[in-house]
Amino acid sequence: MKLQLVPAAQGAQWVRQGLRTFFRQPFGLIGLFMMFALLLLGLHVLPTLGTAIGLVLVPAFTSGFVRATEAVEQGNFPMPHLLVAHWVRSRTTRLRMLGLGALYLLAIVLIMLLSVFVDGGTLAQFYLLGGTLDEETFKNPALLNAALLTMALYLPVSMAFWHAPMLVADEDMGPVKALFFSWMACKRNITAFTLYGLSWALFYLALSMVVSTVGLLLGGPQVVQVLVFPMTLAMATLFFTSIHYSYRDCFAHPEGELHDAT
Repeated sequence: MKLQLVPAAQGAQWVRQGLRTFFRQPFGLIGLFMMFALLLLGLHVLPTLGTAIGLVLVPAFTSGFVRATEAVEQGNFPMPHLLVAHWVRSRTTRLRMLGLGALYLLAIVLIMLLSVFVDGGTLAQFYLLGGTLDEETFKNPALLNAALLTMALYLPVSMAFWHAPMLVADEDMGPVKALFFSWMACKRNITAFTLYGLSWALFYLALSMVVSTVGLLLGGPQVVQVLVFPMTLAMATLFFTSIHYSYRDCFAHPEGELHDAT
């Protein structure tokens, strides 16, 4: 395995590849994503602890979903056991994946703590402890500033964790080493990832406009609200599907090292 450079245009190609693979098995991939979403929803019955457990599991889920994407690409149905394929590989891999999840949790908590200095803790409390935001709080400029700060701080965290789950699961790397190589891969291919992000933003905007138009034609704002949930679910699944292609292109593997995702 070695890190490699990709052209900027490859960022848009990752989106197209994700879309193509998604439409091969849309219901299977959405079903896998819903399994994880339902798990997170169930964890919310445990205040704070549930959120923490969910964040720890995000890297493991990312790795498992990449393996499911590989299965679809190979012409197979994305079976649920692929989400935990890395867990059965070895005890060392399980511990490393949990360690990576713990670092992800730590990073998110630190970002939320920094947001406290902007809005007094409103966003952090909502994200980490749950609850709802009333209309007056939602319109508070400080909350928007805190959200913008967290987005800016999350960008380097995202770069470090983007490929790390797959490097831990597939390359037997420790969490810290995987974070370093993931960061370097994203940094060296920043133009491709910038186009990747812009492509997703444009696709989401176009899809939202289509859904809104169809909803209004079919029955008004109430229908639009009904259509928003499946659209969001499909978008999230599409996004995770495309991660496999950025990982595959940023890290060259010798012939014969591709996984048999069954």
